[in-house]
Amino acid sequence: MKNIKKHPLLCLGVLLLQQNFYAGDNQENELKEAVTILAPLALGAMTGRLAYLKKCSDFAIINATATPYGFKKFYDTAQDSEDKDLMSNSHPHTQEWFNTIAKKYPAANLSKVPLSTKDIGLDQVLPIGASFNKIYLGNVPATYINNLWAKKEKLSDTDFKNLSAYEWVMLHESHHIKKNDVRNSALILYANIIASEVAYQAYNKKFTTPAAPTPKANWSTKLWNVTKSIPKRFGIYMAMGVLSKLGHHIYMSNAERQADAFANQHADINALKAGKKMFEFFQNAEDAIPKESPLYGKVIAKNLTDTHPTHKERAQTIQDEIDRREKVQAITDRELKKI
Repeated sequence: MKNIKKHPLLCLGVLLLQQNFYAGDNQENELKEAVTILAPLALGAMTGRLAYLKKCSDFAIINATATPYGFKKFYDTAQDSEDKDLMSNSHPHTQEWFNTIAKKYPAANLSKVPLSTKDIGLDQVLPIGASFNKIYLGNVPATYINNLWAKKEKLSDTDFKNLSAYEWVMLHESHHIKKNDVRNSALILYANIIASEVAYQAYNKKFTTPAAPTPKANWSTKLWNVTKSIPKRFGIYMAMGVLSKLGHHIYMSNAERQADAFANQHADINALKAGKKMFEFFQNAEDAIPKESPLYGKVIAKNLTDTHPTHKERAQTIQDEIDRREKVQAITDRELKKI
C-alpha cells in the first residue's frame, strides 16, 4: 500500500472488528471462527509488511508473530462451552446453587451467564475467573460446592459461610462480564502496542541519522554488529513492553475495584461478612510466610503486579459497606421508634 502510515490504524480496525464478534451472544460459531482466523492473519501480514518496509522494532515483530496464538486463546474462552465443560454436566449440584444465586441477585444478570469448569489458567489461590461471556470455576471449588449443595438441608454454619463467600465472588465476576472488561482490556493492550511502535518510529526518525556507506562486510563482521546491538535492542524491547502494558494495567486495576464495589453493593449481609473473612484469611496466610521463604518474594511480586486490590484493602472495603448498612439500619430503627 502506498500510505504505509495508515497500517497501525488499519490493524486496530481489524482488532475492533474481531472483538465486536466476541462481544455478541447470537452470532454463529462458524462466523466467529472465520473472523478469529482471518483477523490475526491480516494483522500479522500487515505488521510483517510494515516491519519489512519501515524496519519495525523487535517488539513489533515478536508481537505480530504471537498475535495469532493470542487470538486463538481468546477465541477458546469466548466460544460457547462444549458439553463436557458445562457445570450442569460435571457438577449438577453446583449448577443448581448457581441458579439459586442468579435468582437471588437479578442485578448481576447471572441467569444468562454460562458456568464452566474449563481450565483457562485460573489462579491457584482462588480458582474463579470470568472471560468474555462466562464464568469459570476451578475443579476444586466446583467439587466442594457440589458436595455441599447435595446436602443443602443439612449445612453447618461453616458450610453456609463458605457458600456465602462464593456468592460475593460470583457477583464480582458478573460485573466483569457486564462491563466487557476482558474485551476492553484486550483492545487497550493492543492499542498500546501499536502506539508504542508508532512512538518508536517517530523517535528513530527524529533522533537517528542514516549511517554512512561502508564497504561490504564479511560474515564475521556482520555477526559482530548484530551481537553488540543485542543489549540495546533488548532494553528497547523491555521498555516498550512495560509501556504497552501500562494502560492495560491501569484499566484492569480500576475494573477490579469497580467489580468489588458492585459485589459490595448487591451482596447480602451474610455474603459480605463471609467475603471479608475470606480475604482476611488470605491476608493472614500471606503475613505468616517467613521472609526467608522463596514464597515471600513471589507474594511481593504478585502484589506489585496484580491488578486486584490487596486482600487487606478488599477486606476493608467490605467492612466499610457493612458499617454503612449498620448505620443506615440504626437510623431507620430510630425513626421507626418515633412513630
